[in-house]
Amino acid sequence: MPRPRLALRIALLCAAALALGGCAAGAGESRVAAYEATGRELAEQVLEWIPPELGAVPAAPFVEVRDGGPGFESEGDAVWWQYEQDVQLAAVPGGSAAAAEAIAAGLQAEGWEMRRVRETEQGERIADGFRRSDAGEHWYIELTSVRYSEPSAQRLEVIIVSPTTVRGPAAP
Repeated sequence: MPRPRLALRIALLCAAALALGGCAAGAGESRVAAYEATGRELAEQVLEWIPPELGAVPAAPFVEVRDGGPGFESEGDAVWWQYEQDVQLAAVPGGSAAAAEAIAAGLQAEGWEMRRVRETEQGERIADGFRRSDAGEHWYIELTSVRYSEPSAQRLEVIIVSPTTVRGPAAP
């Protein structure tokens, strides 16, 4: 009788190992580094579309890999790369709106679809979202401009979000 129990235990251990091994193998390869490189190129292009006469002065960007929230971090967790940057513009009335319109025109010419995301402060703060799918990968850019009459309040906010990928192995 002891032999069948041993065989059953070995079979259960093998089945568990195969199941766990299958889960780990299904995690996929992380594309975070590739998405960061593409995202930084997008950010450079977005800033280049701002007309020079608007005197754009970008602040240091805030860049990070994000996930759905706190918790145990495993290689198979869904994550995305995100870039956020404020851009101060010259004290030109309508400068923020002009910068946003120039960027929107450039993005739309490159195949990005635009949609108004929100208006706040009685329509003086406007956020437009742009989406594009490349080979099944969905990118998102959001521009928030101000429509204040005071020229000193001219600024633009840029957010770039990569497609979702897996976290991948931790860096050494």
